[in-house]
Amino acid sequence: MNHTKSIFTKTTCRVMVALVIALLATSCLSPEYKEVGENFFVREFAYNGHKYIEFKDNTLYGQGFVHDPDCPCHEADVNEKNM
Repeated sequence: MNHTKSIFTKTTCRVMVALVIALLATSCLSPEYKEVGENFFVREFAYNGHKYIEFKDNTLYGQGFVHDPDCPCHEADVNEKNM
């Protein structure tokens, strides 16, 4: 009887994890995303003192991010080179 309870707990846990993944994968985009084309979204975010731009579309692998060319760190690099 105790063995059955253990299997039920593992199964329940797996189902819950699958549901969470499914909800995250199909959830609406957060309001900070801006639609800039048909099904193409962009958002800006900061991390560790740098600015980044994230791109997202509705394809399977349609997501990525780049270091923002307008990040203040680039200005600091230019000032150091001019000295």
